Amino acid sequence: MPQDEMARIQELFDNTRHDKYPLKEYRQVGKRGVRRIDGYEKATGQAKYTLDVKLPGMLHLRFLTSPYPHAEIKSMNTSKAEAYPGVRAILRYDDPELKGRELNGSYFAPNWVEKGLAGWALKPIHLVLGDEAFYEGHPMGVAVAADSEQIAIEALQLVDIEWEELPFVLDQEEYTQIYGGEAVYHDGKVITRVRSGGYGYTVRKNIFYAYLPVALAKTGTRVEVELIEGRYMAEVTATVLYDPKGEKLKT
Repeated sequence: MPQDEMARIQELFDNTRHDKYPLKEYRQVGKRGVRRIDGYEKATGQAKYTLDVKLPGMLHLRFLTSPYPHAEIKSMNTSKAEAYPGVRAILRYDDPELKGRELNGSYFAPNWVEKGLAGWALKPIHLVLGDEAFYEGHPMGVAVAADSEQIAIEALQLVDIEWEELPFVLDQEEYTQIYGGEAVYHDGKVITRVRSGGYGYTVRKNIFYAYLPVALAKTGTRVEVELIEGRYMAEVTATVLYDPKGEKLKT
């Protein structure tokens, strides 16, 4: 390759000529990074993880996972699982010590939860062991502690459960993701922003909550809500909404 051609190629690859304030010496570029203390063990497969820990008398716990995307436990019989050899303890959603107990790390306080809704802005409170599943594979209902993981798995298969399947959404056009903070328009002007929202299984509609000017806070007022997909028409309603259990939604 001709010398001038090589020089031209090198110039094209020289990014520093576009830098107005090039450094004389770089602290990170071209330097070896900080070596991780456990890097060698992880790279060679010798690192020890939590699952590798085996302690004397250690028990193994497995949760029931929902076979349905949205369902509720109506009744549950764990007698066969309790009698299974190697099972040491069974925790149920209706145990007095666990019933209604919230799992640390739940997204919102109880007053933010709206029954019959689904969506990021109104994600249900997570319970240690709940009786309602919100997605397929949701850990819920019952947990088995046994001498081995396999025994716990086999015992879970002996739990007799009566399920009530509940509505869920598969159509992307039917369900719109709501994050909160979306602009609400009236006559082309922003009048407020969405506080929270979600999909109402009972009414089969997306529901938004927002503060409105008094003059517009009337049933039938038409507004636009700006979502990721674009602006959608919405109608103000004062109708009391109920979830599948007949309980009034909090507003």
